[in-house]
Amino acid sequence: MVNKLKSFALDMEAGQTSATFTERLRFWKKDKERKVCLKNLGTWNKRLFRLLEEVRREPTPKNTATTSPQIPSSNHEAKFCLKTRGEINAKSDTVEVNLDFVILVRADQASSPGWQEGTVAIRPNSSTARDDRSLLQRICDAIDCSGSADHCLQLLVEDSETDQAVWQLRSLPRRLPKSGTVQSVSLHWVLENAIKLPLATKRRLAVIFAHSLLQLHDSHWLRNGLDKRHIFFFCDSKGTPDFQRPYLSTMFIEDSAGVLAEKPDLPRFHRNKSILALGILLIELHAGRCIESFRTASNLQEINMNTDWLVADHVVKTLEDECSFGYRYAVQACLDTHWIPAGQRVSLEDVATRSGLYQDVIEPLEEELSFLFREKL
Repeated sequence: MVNKLKSFALDMEAGQTSATFTERLRFWKKDKERKVCLKNLGTWNKRLFRLLEEVRREPTPKNTATTSPQIPSSNHEAKFCLKTRGEINAKSDTVEVNLDFVILVRADQASSPGWQEGTVAIRPNSSTARDDRSLLQRICDAIDCSGSADHCLQLLVEDSETDQAVWQLRSLPRRLPKSGTVQSVSLHWVLENAIKLPLATKRRLAVIFAHSLLQLHDSHWLRNGLDKRHIFFFCDSKGTPDFQRPYLSTMFIEDSAGVLAEKPDLPRFHRNKSILALGILLIELHAGRCIESFRTASNLQEINMNTDWLVADHVVKTLEDECSFGYRYAVQACLDTHWIPAGQRVSLEDVATRSGLYQDVIEPLEEELSFLFREKL
């Protein structure tokens, strides 16, 4: 133990680690946080293993799920609830995650489309009970295209070290209004129409959005980024939006070759457009206005890829009297990515970038939510 402490002290002096002794001690003191971190580390190890396996073997054609077996080349739209539910199973010492989604389906070309509701549980296969279930090759095999989607699909993903299996379980009652009457509004619509949200709602959404970037950065869901035009809230039967459960909309494409690595865009001031988008979203959420409404006459003279960054960097400095230091710090961290040395690439595929995002963005937002409203998501 003494040797490890000496090695850690030398790493701190040499600048090879940004962690402090207090952070290390806090990590090992809290059993629940330690288990979550170790489980996340195991998840990333599995992803690395799969990546290496894909590189070593010859590429094989991918079978991408579609909404209609008769039209395999058609695209289909889906919305994914950003408010995931995760918990630690004390008996098996594993992390189980549950998430909700809706997929746009139509029975035929003559019928109007409707939303098929669904929920997915992701668990290690060793922790799964042998309930009634059916193995699926494609998720769309379970989608009811008859137009009577009055139920909620229940799917199970068994995640092993090397593979995943998808099962259909017994359906649940539908929670959203009937498919033909369900309505949704975008965050862009909320901001454009100056809909006033309570501060508690704003801070909950800020934490959810920040976590979503960390969770979905390597998936098809963030193809369009965390943009106000792609974030939706479903309405209840009275037309009132449910601001507790934001959905991210995306379009899945049959011939997609996967999520491509982001190439350096050197004329762009910011080093990662996804992190910048989160910072802008946090400003818009707090101010209740679109970032475009903050543009001045000088900004409008020449609008380019750096305009929103320049506007956001100016706006965040004017929020000193309007919001807490922690919230401003989180926004500024998104705009500056100061935890990565200048000139280096900022990619969410790198551990250092993800660690900095969690420590300098997510944690301050969580601490403010906990301090002001005694809540933890």
